Amino acid sequence: MMEQQDSCINPTEKRSELLQRLKGYSVKQYTSTDKGYEYLSEKSVCLKIENPNSNSNLLIELEEQGEFTLIFSYIHNHYSSDLEEYAELTNTIFDILENRIGCATLLSGEEKRWLGSTWIDKTEVNDSVKKIFAFVFKSKDFKNNIQNNGGQAEYEFWNPVDNKTIKIEKQQSIQRREIL
Repeated sequence: MMEQQDSCINPTEKRSELLQRLKGYSVKQYTSTDKGYEYLSEKSVCLKIENPNSNSNLLIELEEQGEFTLIFSYIHNHYSSDLEEYAELTNTIFDILENRIGCATLLSGEEKRWLGSTWIDKTEVNDSVKKIFAFVFKSKDFKNNIQNNGGQAEYEFWNPVDNKTIKIEKQQSIQRREIL
């Protein structure tokens, strides 16, 4: 039990360390007094790493006595306030910034209804959509939605040179089993 207490950290106390590690990137800091960030609690901070290649910035929220939140593209991940989760957070941040991973998102129909997002390793972009979004296709409703309406898989990386979009056509009932 003592080990667990020792590993607890206050996310806002990691701000200086993160800023030091992010030297060389354009990072802006926001608090609850800044327009658009009123949702933050009084002592919480949001670090916005501005993307020089696109409008897809990376946000890291440091919540006083709370958790860390990482936001990139459609992904919004929460990390608890312990050293192990903090290490996972920082690894993920630098995997994104170094273009090793990106956000994979499955959208349905012409209106592009969100069905799910996950991290994708750059080495996986040529894997089947069914494999990458296996967690989505487990839901019969979501699978039927894609089959009936079509859609697209979008892979978004920090450097958009690696971005990829895969169009998914509506399927005839006879073809469904073979394609998906």
